[in-house]
Amino acid sequence: MIMVTMLLLICLAIAAAEGAKPHVEGSPFGDLPYQSLDPPFHGQHVGVAYADLNNDGATDLLFAAGRHWVDQSYALINLGPEYNDNGEFVGVKFSEALPIGSPGAYYQIDVTPSERKNEETADEGSTQQHHSTVLLVGGTCHVDQPNDFGSCKKGDNTPARVVHVTMNKEGGCSIQNPDVECQLDYTEVWEHPNPQGDRNGGFATFGDDQRIIALLGEGGIELFQSMETIDTVDDEATPVIKTERRQLLHTTYSSAFHAAPPPKTDPRSDFARYAGFAAGNLPNLGGVVAAGRRTDYDAPQFDEQGNVVGINLYVYEDGGESSISSSSFKSTALSAKYSGEPYQGDPKYSIQTTNYAFADIDGDGVQDLLEATFLYSEQRVPGYPLPQRIHFLNEDGQVKDTLIVLENGAPNSDSGIEDENDAGRSVTTGQIFADSSLPDVVFASAEGVVSIFANLGVDKDTGKFRGLEMRYQLSIGTSKCQVRDVAVTKLAHDRDDADKCWVGIVSAVTCGIEIPGKNHIFYVEGNGAVCKN
Repeated sequence: MIMVTMLLLICLAIAAAEGAKPHVEGSPFGDLPYQSLDPPFHGQHVGVAYADLNNDGATDLLFAAGRHWVDQSYALINLGPEYNDNGEFVGVKFSEALPIGSPGAYYQIDVTPSERKNEETADEGSTQQHHSTVLLVGGTCHVDQPNDFGSCKKGDNTPARVVHVTMNKEGGCSIQNPDVECQLDYTEVWEHPNPQGDRNGGFATFGDDQRIIALLGEGGIELFQSMETIDTVDDEATPVIKTERRQLLHTTYSSAFHAAPPPKTDPRSDFARYAGFAAGNLPNLGGVVAAGRRTDYDAPQFDEQGNVVGINLYVYEDGGESSISSSSFKSTALSAKYSGEPYQGDPKYSIQTTNYAFADIDGDGVQDLLEATFLYSEQRVPGYPLPQRIHFLNEDGQVKDTLIVLENGAPNSDSGIEDENDAGRSVTTGQIFADSSLPDVVFASAEGVVSIFANLGVDKDTGKFRGLEMRYQLSIGTSKCQVRDVAVTKLAHDRDDADKCWVGIVSAVTCGIEIPGKNHIFYVEGNGAVCKN
């Protein structure tokens, strides 16, 4: 069952309203259309990304699967909106799951347009291929139970892989031709030569728009520079068909930076690893990667002056050089005053960052850092919730102020067992509401709750940021299921109203190997500028 509670006018401390009380809608589903997607394979979903894979103008979805077991990552091609008999929008028609890459224990997925150009042929009747580059972030096997994809050995690491994906909108399925069989081809062009067990990662941009692969996990923080070359060759001509020009793509990746993880200090800890990840750009740092460390049970560390040592890092360009090399990067710790600090409920633990996101939330022209935080339920103390927050940054990436958006993770019962009350897992931003001129915010949790906030923007008279307003709080309603990743993207235009569209809040769901996770999409109606972006 899906449970949806719509909360109106819950304004944060810096927002305009004061003392506002939540209004709970009578309907258990609120007013949002939603889809619960049946898992095509084993439902170990931990990452979601989106792109127009077939270049038909509609956004498609990609899911990473595996985590600590063997599963298949895949794409769903957007085939257009669907309506019920009353003409009401009910969701998007998607293709069957199209596998991307070899099965494995993957932890995240990202996608970017390929540098490969569309193939051009001299034959007027030929079709064009559309190319994308997909990053599958590896993981570590914890479950050796076999399935139809085989099995893995506990402790073995699936390597991160780069996959080139090719689709043809004219010869395969598209939003214009939804009943045609989908044609997705992929080629694995690179895999990590020495996988250590990834936990997060994605594409980042440094230097002169140079694309970098960032991998975070048990191997620390690794950056790989990609180099792609394109050779054009002539196929032999025949009396009927003119000579065709074919492009051959060669891709290589080389290590550009490595920061080893600090050793774990408590034997109860699983692994010393980095898990929280975001890639952004700051005026005085250039390209930057934020890396949040998972310490499990390791106690906070202190320097000689008794100050808490920061456990989370920035990795950034050294002087914003246009040429990327192994000496082009520096790392610096985020202050433990703001991130990775000792947990107030039990200071022998550090608050742990499970995900970051960069976006300019307050409209000052500088990206801010959003942070989802986590502790295990047995580590949490009643009355000391976990802050899900936004750090407002200056041009140097230093924190000017912090806004606590949500507080999760303080059990109501004395035992802390009956009501665990959740912890953060992921965070993202995007344009959701028609009355927002700045990015809206979504936090998702370990108990399957998705909280959606409208950005109230900047006051025209004072120039001050007005804050956020919670519009919806949604639950996938399934015990023991986590929203491991969340994304915001426009998924459908209304068939009757050109100014109306539907923005999807897409959740990647995992529930353990006994219960395949059903990914969820909640739809918010958009208008005006939201639909034109």
